[in-house]
Amino acid sequence: MLKQLFLQIYQLIINPAKAWEELAPQRETTNNEAFNTGYFYPAVGVIALCAFAGAGWTDGFETFRIGLQVALKTVIREAVAYFGGLFLAAWLIKYSAQKMFGIQLELALCQRFTGYSSAMIYAVACLICLFDSLFFAKIFTLYTFYTVWQGSNNYLALKEDVAVKFTLLSGFIILASPFAISYLMGLAMPGIK
Repeated sequence: MLKQLFLQIYQLIINPAKAWEELAPQRETTNNEAFNTGYFYPAVGVIALCAFAGAGWTDGFETFRIGLQVALKTVIREAVAYFGGLFLAAWLIKYSAQKMFGIQLELALCQRFTGYSSAMIYAVACLICLFDSLFFAKIFTLYTFYTVWQGSNNYLALKEDVAVKFTLLSGFIILASPFAISYLMGLAMPGIK
């Protein structure tokens, strides 16, 4: 299962056009069970595991109670940010596609589109959770715009005139949602970085 997850994320990063073409048959399904259990839940689990290991790595669990508390808070913040980020972004994409572009998209389709488009975000999150000194790697999350562009053409089959505006808006939403939730969680739970 994890091998398939890593291969899927690798392919979405290295060759998003081919990856979206392979995912296109899933477009018509309204059941997200395969997406959730085969891709999204394991991805968030790996991010949470990296957050726990990274918090222990940087804090050293020198004082076990405090180190464990910080690690658990970090795991909660990261898990809620990526779970909530997917659902918030999917809902915002569905709503904005309908209101701004007149495109009717199913929420399940938007969730899959958001999750697969977030492949680079998930990879960077794992790196930053493990090695917080790699904060500059966040710049690579801008690659999400290219992944969204390929997905809007190959997965959602949007017309080119709409695809550019949709890509800019959806890319921003997909990038901003987990970071906004993470920031709010950081404010709500003091003592975590």
